[in-house]
Formats: sequence, C-alpha cells, structure tokens
Amino acid sequence: MQRVSNGEINRIIGKRIYERRNELGWSQRGLARCARTTQQTISRIEQGKQGMKILLATRIAEALGVSFEYLTNCESSPDITH
Repeated sequence: MQRVSNGEINRIIGKRIYERRNELGWSQRGLARCARTTQQTISRIEQGKQGMKILLATRIAEALGVSFEYLTNCESSPDITH
C-alpha cells in the first residue's frame, strides 16, 4: 500500500472544498463566514498549503452540506446533508 504524504492529503481535501464551494456558487468569504474562520484560511486550505484541525474541518463540512468523511477523503460519495 502506498503512503500518502500530509501535503498530498491537504491538496485532496482542499480540492474537495474548492469544488463543493464552487458547486454552491459561494465565495471563499461566504464559506469562511459560515465556518467561522477567515477567507485567508479558506484560501490556504483550498491551495493545500494549510491543514485543519478536526473542529474546523467539521464546521466546513457542515457549511458545505457534506459529510466529514467525504471532506477528509474517507469516502468517495459526497453524501450531501442539505
């Protein structure tokens, strides 16, 4: 089994956040407001430059209407909650 680096995991999660945010037609600022963080944080996460603690990942998943497991790449289906 091939190991995945933390940087690659951050890029995968960031891409999923970016794609879902765009599906919803949201700005980074709008997502940041819903997830109670900053636009700069969302930008760094989407670029794969910053990881997240579980609490922030959970708030972002809830804001985007997807499961935490999908967001963190543990399942392939978005399992939209809204």
